[in-house]
Amino acid sequence: MAINALMILCEQLKKQEQQAVAEFSQARQQLASFEHQLRQLEDYRHNYMLQAMERGSDGMLAAGFHQYQSFIQTIEKAETEQQQSVVQLRTNVERKRQIWLDLANRHKALEQLIERQRQQKAQKQARAEQKLLDEYASMQFVRQSLFPD
Repeated sequence: MAINALMILCEQLKKQEQQAVAEFSQARQQLASFEHQLRQLEDYRHNYMLQAMERGSDGMLAAGFHQYQSFIQTIEKAETEQQQSVVQLRTNVERKRQIWLDLANRHKALEQLIERQRQQKAQKQARAEQKLLDEYASMQFVRQSLFPD
């Protein structure tokens, strides 16, 4: 394949790699946000349970205890849903990372191929130039041998 065609392909891969990096970064940010929200839910539930225990030790009616218990269950349900989202996002982050690494490897391999082809072309050109110089020197030698000054 011609170097120019490979360079076009290389540019396309570079753009795809840059897009993959952006998507990977965005997925990591989203994961960090969801993990932060999960920690906030856990802290909120913990603090709410402490508050319920303090009120319980001061004497709480059964209805009040039931409300606390019901609300804690609601928070726990939200935590479970958030944990599931975090697991899905971790999977997504890993998938995006793998896509980025695959594209980066392909891009690097293509750049190396282009460089090898450039070097081969330069070597071929250098050999052709050397051949011309050798032929010229040979003709000069023959000319000087046949027609000495």
